[in-house]
Amino acid sequence: AALARVADPSYDSVELFHASHSRWPLATDTNSAASGIPQSSKSRIHIAVFDSSYNPPTRAHFAISMTSFPSAGLSSSSLEIRQRDEPSEEERDPYTARLLLLSARNVDKTLKPGDATFDQRIEMMHLQALDMEERRAAAQAVGEDSSCKNVAVAALNHPTFVGKSDILLRWFRERRMAELGFKNADETPSIRLTFLIGTDTLTR
Repeated sequence: AALARVADPSYDSVELFHASHSRWPLATDTNSAASGIPQSSKSRIHIAVFDSSYNPPTRAHFAISMTSFPSAGLSSSSLEIRQRDEPSEEERDPYTARLLLLSARNVDKTLKPGDATFDQRIEMMHLQALDMEERRAAAQAVGEDSSCKNVAVAALNHPTFVGKSDILLRWFRERRMAELGFKNADETPSIRLTFLIGTDTLTR
């Protein structure tokens, strides 16, 4: 039923198929030190979104979805090509959650005979998410990037990055945050999205 809703071209929301825990994308632990998320980031949620066709998920998909935010832990002096002032605190925020995203529409790709069905792709994305969580378990214990343990799988119906970003941000602000118990804008964490892309998508 959920995939049938997503397949409708007029569908303008998000279907969540898997999450590491019931309060995703919030940290699993409200204690900053235990969660691996700096105190300054607790009012902001920075989600790494890997939007792909997952037909099927490959080692490259897995590697991209596990990458860390490039500016985390870097100073402006270490970025030789930086042409502006010291990055803001928000720009330094590492990822705090991950989202594996599938769209029912793609501007460059259409379903062909022999392709995985959307049901199969969602199942494979689920398996990838579980693998990401398992592989990051040890990293969290030594204080490394633990956002891969805070991962979800979702689908929507829009072909462009701008449209997907708009739909995701609206869904987070108007629905997901309310489901998590946030009642007003003052207490609701701000949402920042960063889309992870492969070379083929960048080329297109």
